[in-house]
Amino acid sequence: MLGSVDAAMRAASWEPELLWQVPGPVVLFDSAWTGEECHQQDHVRVGLKAGPYAVRAAYVEPDPQTGLTLIELRPLLG
Repeated sequence: MLGSVDAAMRAASWEPELLWQVPGPVVLFDSAWTGEECHQQDHVRVGLKAGPYAVRAAYVEPDPQTGLTLIELRPLLG
């Protein structure tokens, strides 16, 4: 799957970009879980610096067996 990411990024049809004012480190978890449940399930702490970020998402299927949801975070310099 990781070998598909570069091609998927190039081929992605991105949703409109949003602005996210990040307060600092965040926790990434499956949206099917509540915030309390995510600590009991798989989750990842992401050490972002506080500040504004551009966020966009895309769903791609680089081959018939692979589907990826891509999330791109880009810090905005102010």
